Amino acid sequence: MTISKQFFWCFFPTLHSLYCADTRNTCIQDVFLGGVDTSAVTVSWAMTELIKNPEVMKKVQEEIRSYDLGMKGKVEESDLHQFIYLKMVITETMRLHPPGPLLLPRESKKL
Repeated sequence: MTISKQFFWCFFPTLHSLYCADTRNTCIQDVFLGGVDTSAVTVSWAMTELIKNPEVMKKVQEEIRSYDLGMKGKVEESDLHQFIYLKMVITETMRLHPPGPLLLPRESKKL
């Protein structure tokens, strides 16, 4: 079910004046960069934790290197379910350094 443009602008007239190509492009860019930045920060924390714990880094490296790549020659997204220890490292990184503080603050209210 789609909402017609007339219905939308009838209830949100102030958005109509703000909605232009520049505004739309800026919003899309902010959403894209926000998602990329959050992922980049998480990966940076994971690498930092691995550098601080060389035994853990060695175990993750051994797990990835021992995986049989076959004819592919590289690890693909479909192979990630095989790396149990890597999943644990990522989960622990998310626990220690959650991306939540990077998100907009919210307030819960009882309705």
